[in-house]
Amino acid sequence: MKLAICVNHISVNLSDNINSIKNYIFEASSVGAECIIFSETALTGLINNDDPEHDIILACTIESEEIQDVLRFCRVQKIDTAFGFFERSGNSIYDSAVYFDHKSGENHVYRRISPGWHGAGEDSEIYRQGTEVKVFDTKIGKISFLICGDLFDDRLIEAVRDNGSDLVIVPFARCFSEGIDAQTEWDSTEKYFYTDQVRKIGKKTALVNYISGYNDGDYFGGALFVGKDGMIINEKPIYEKGILYVDLD
Repeated sequence: MKLAICVNHISVNLSDNINSIKNYIFEASSVGAECIIFSETALTGLINNDDPEHDIILACTIESEEIQDVLRFCRVQKIDTAFGFFERSGNSIYDSAVYFDHKSGENHVYRRISPGWHGAGEDSEIYRQGTEVKVFDTKIGKISFLICGDLFDDRLIEAVRDNGSDLVIVPFARCFSEGIDAQTEWDSTEKYFYTDQVRKIGKKTALVNYISGYNDGDYFGGALFVGKDGMIINEKPIYEKGILYVDLD
């Protein structure tokens, strides 16, 4: 069973981002992948600024035309997909991820539990978190999501370790400040922070970041497929767009 882990480039243009995602979906489907995974906030990038009027515009419902456009395309291409997005619920915003089953049309939504995606003092009625780690039964097995900072919460690590899932999907958004050599930092230190957390979970895990330089910081991409023991099975180097294919069997 083939899994596609995609590092996409995110620009300021939402339509361009959606078209790029659809192109990667087509590519993955054409080589027989069962599912393609994208990063945290894969439609827009993590460009929220704690101004509710600005941030609510970034957020979509599952029923929004932008997301439905992607899901309809997955159905045509006969491939499942998972991606992160800012989710709108009334006047509230969540940092969420969805797994879409193209056969059943079912959407499995997970809401990030760790609050690090927004400022600490922001209105808790607007900037919301999820409350539970979930297990979703999919064609690629029983999966759980952890989004970005969730992976570094020991309570959530324990919950995923014990919840009966087969595969963990970790969409994340990571950048380094100006002046830091991302290549050196990632290869020598940073990626091993992630793999060590996977070792604590003890399950195969797919992790993916996006590429973008237009916001504050340098989102450098990178994708990892990590074994139960925390060892890297396969990876895509940072700053390299495209798809990392891995075998789930």
